[in-house]
Amino acid sequence: MSSLIASRGALACFCLWVLCAVSFSHSQSPRKRSQVESILGPAADTTGPFKPLNIVLVWGVKDHLPGQHEYGLFAQQWQGLLGRMRNTTVTLAYYWPSPAQWQQADLIVFHLRTHNCQSNTGTTCTPNQDTAITVGPAQFAQLDDFLTRGKGVVTIHPGNYPHQMYQDAWADRTGLAWKAGSSAATTTTYREGEVVLNFKNQTGNPIVAGLPDTLHFSDEIYFPLYGHPDSVTQLATSTETFQGQSAARTALWTYSPPGKTGRVYGFIMGHLHASFSDPVFRILLLRGMAWAVGEDFGRFRRVVLDSANYVNDVTAVSSGDSRPGSPHLWRWEDIPGFEWKGGTRDPDGRRGTGAR
Repeated sequence: MSSLIASRGALACFCLWVLCAVSFSHSQSPRKRSQVESILGPAADTTGPFKPLNIVLVWGVKDHLPGQHEYGLFAQQWQGLLGRMRNTTVTLAYYWPSPAQWQQADLIVFHLRTHNCQSNTGTTCTPNQDTAITVGPAQFAQLDDFLTRGKGVVTIHPGNYPHQMYQDAWADRTGLAWKAGSSAATTTTYREGEVVLNFKNQTGNPIVAGLPDTLHFSDEIYFPLYGHPDSVTQLATSTETFQGQSAARTALWTYSPPGKTGRVYGFIMGHLHASFSDPVFRILLLRGMAWAVGEDFGRFRRVVLDSANYVNDVTAVSSGDSRPGSPHLWRWEDIPGFEWKGGTRDPDGRRGTGAR
């Protein structure tokens, strides 16, 4: 009897845990289509013709609760989404692009944590069985060559969170990054919940064209970021308190590394996978992609509302993606204490089928 009670208690805790994770993943109220249209502005040419565009989405092992840091789901879903744009090829890279991808790509998007160390501090990392640190001198040389050739890079959420061993080198190429300092007073922190972005429309950058002064999101912000704050173009800030001091912290920025013609767009949100279905979130991300490759937004505009989560003003009916892989779905391997046994892997390193 006691074991039955314990089992029921464990099941109840598990169900509550899943419910909390799902609820948090969907805390953002759907946007009204009229708001989305007002930000998009007048209709633009979405059919082209456009020159060929090659995009690489870089992803890695999931490291958070269901609905959070869903790198694989993002890569899978956005490969299909971006692939619907005219004359666009989208491929995936597990942890780091191949030499061929570096040569063929016009835009590389990083949505992953580029290390799986138990700690972000120190000068060594014992990798787990999934992955080791994937960035080093050889990889930075590839990134440098890519940016020297005038190509584009976008860093999403933990794509701005390098390990301490190469945080300065990463920031040299992206403008800003998470820093693991010697004390809490010098270490970047984070806050989950409502994020209010304040936009600097006076920059004239097309990424922020037509935006209101502020926008609200349910996501996560990193602050303060370190690197080259005087060299980036700050597009949006979030007012956050660090070490007792409240200040505007950079949340969106653009950067061109010295001596290179390539463009980098820094995008700090993306903690919740549900955010990627928010059409206003998409506008900010897709405009940044267009800017990074020096393109007009027209090609990207056609997918802003595709499978997005929004409310039709007239019918008050929500539109959204309920297909397999939607952000509310959880997986067995995401459950704390779950151990994968006897599994196989796909050639690109993803989990395949196996015993549970």
